[in-house]
Amino acid sequence: MFDRRGDPDFSVLASAAPGPELGAVLAGIDTAAVNGHVRVLVMAAWERQVSWASARLYEVMAHVARSPACEPDSPPELDRCFGEFASAEVGAALCMSPGSADRELSFAFELTERLPLTRAALTAGRISVGKARSIADETSWLAPELAGVAEAFILAADAGASGLTRAQLVRRLRRKVCELDPDGVEARRKEAQQGRRVRFGAGVDGTGTIEGRDLPLAGTAAARVFIKAAAKRIRAGGDVRTLAQIEADVYLDLLRGRHPATAERDDDTATPTGSDIPAQGEGPPATGNAAPSTSGGDEAADPTGNPPLCDDPAPGGDAGGAGGWGGLGRDTEVDLDDPGDGGDRVEAGDEQLVGRIELVADLQTWLGLESRAGELAGFGAVTPR
Repeated sequence: MFDRRGDPDFSVLASAAPGPELGAVLAGIDTAAVNGHVRVLVMAAWERQVSWASARLYEVMAHVARSPACEPDSPPELDRCFGEFASAEVGAALCMSPGSADRELSFAFELTERLPLTRAALTAGRISVGKARSIADETSWLAPELAGVAEAFILAADAGASGLTRAQLVRRLRRKVCELDPDGVEARRKEAQQGRRVRFGAGVDGTGTIEGRDLPLAGTAAARVFIKAAAKRIRAGGDVRTLAQIEADVYLDLLRGRHPATAERDDDTATPTGSDIPAQGEGPPATGNAAPSTSGGDEAADPTGNPPLCDDPAPGGDAGGAGGWGGLGRDTEVDLDDPGDGGDRVEAGDEQLVGRIELVADLQTWLGLESRAGELAGFGAVTPR
């Protein structure tokens, strides 16, 4: 890794295996004294080194968990299983809460006991710690032999010319897990749904967070469609907020019992009074600040006097109720996968084409309740298998 003068040979950094020698070389490079190209090579080499060091860390953590005692004069023995007090030992040494120590020990167990290919890839610097953790999380409830199949599949997919982003890796791995153990996926969904909950929090910047976890998928998809359709309708009426801001305000207004199209905007969230909350079966109350309707005046009036936020469902569809704001039809279109990483990779024979494709299908098809044909942009109808 050094030339004849003893200086680092930057040309070999791109392929240098992580380990003690690479660590010593990287520690001696002053990135302020090299150009941008070399800095990129050094940065990528450091990431491989971090992966290697992390693999060693979790190997040692697993050994700590299997140590019968951690006293200065303890013999160098290893138990077959993790010890009862392993979490406390790790937490005390690394200044972790019990929950954090348990999560780290769980990851160490997956790497050292169940996912040998993932551990080897992490040690060799071929994947990041984040990807290794995602593989462990997504396969932790599979039987060992199925977990091995899943990790081999996803590591092969990630070994392509440009690899996968973490989000792409998770999406592909989840599809593979569903294919390998559909019954287990359904059982896990039912079990997780029993723990559905809402969490509230305050941010460091003076904002708040509301998060629903483990909700029914169909209800989540329907809520997503409704909020986005309502935001677009309000925006079309001349609202100057961005769509993202309107969606957030619609979400909060609905939870506070206010009609999003007529509620007055405020910077500080006030506690709703009894008059703000509609009675059972009633739509949200009007606030006296009606927003302009975009329907041209031909739509049926809402019984509360508020403008509708969404169009009526398609004829013949089974709509989901939405208070006084219209319904969600069986043909409501929804893309459950938000963009954000540039799309997935499409493989065609021996070639790999990178881009984004858009498949539009009705909600019932996305949820697996029907098999209507969808529309693939530029290619026409696509029939679900």
